[in-house]
Order: sequence, then structure tokens, then C-alpha cells
Amino acid sequence: MMKLFELVDQFMTEATWKDLGLVKLCVLAAGLAAGLFVPKKARLPVLCAAGAAFLSALAPLAVKLFRMAEEKAGPGQCRYSFEGYGFAPEEPEK
Repeated sequence: MMKLFELVDQFMTEATWKDLGLVKLCVLAAGLAAGLFVPKKARLPVLCAAGAAFLSALAPLAVKLFRMAEEKAGPGQCRYSFEGYGFAPEEPEK
């Protein structure tokens, strides 16, 4: 099993944004196909669970993206600053 994770790690380091987009498209298609088999009375709870999973995955990715943008632009230069929201980046150690 560890060899599989090592292979996936290598793929992720060598993948471009286009490769990752294709992976996400495949996962979306699989999710849509699985959703076709959900009984009508269970669709609302499944939709709520999918929405919660989407938001819980999106939040940390967005925070990481904005922190990377702030690091690249330099302190105080990024318009997506976390100052005042409790997400201010830690000061680098000297």
C-alpha cells in the first residue's frame, strides 16, 4: 500500500494543473454516475452531505491559495490579506 502512496506523491509533484483538472473531472463524473443510483427520497440528505464535503474541502484549499498569493506578493501587497480575520500568517523566525 505504501508503494501506491509513493507513486501518487510522485504523480502529484510531476502533474500540471491540466492533469489535476482531468483527475477532478473524472471524480466528478464518477460522483454524478453514483448519484444516479440514489433513491429519490434519499437525494436531499445526499446532496446536503455532498455540499458539506465540498465546503469543508474548499475552505482549507482557499486559505492555502490566498496565503501563497500573499507570500508571493510580499507582506501588505496582496489584496487578499488575512489581517483582521484571525488568519494572519505567523511571523517568520529570524
